[in-house]
Amino acid sequence: PDLSVYSVLWALDRAGEPVRPRDLGLLLFLPRYRVSRLVDALAEQGLVDKRRCPSDLRGHHLSLSDAGRDLRRRMWA
Repeated sequence: PDLSVYSVLWALDRAGEPVRPRDLGLLLFLPRYRVSRLVDALAEQGLVDKRRCPSDLRGHHLSLSDAGRDLRRRMWA
């Protein structure tokens, strides 16, 4: 995977709690459309858990899955 994938996985792992996509974009200095595409692709691969935000049904909370955490650790090397 490219460095942008690692950046997303690292940011979610470091956050330790679910993150909104807009906040992730601010952390990584990525435009909203890029974050959406990356997160959707990572969620399809089972690397990121994407859940509806209970307080805002239009939004999502993102967290790192176990597979995503494993990939991030392997990429670190």
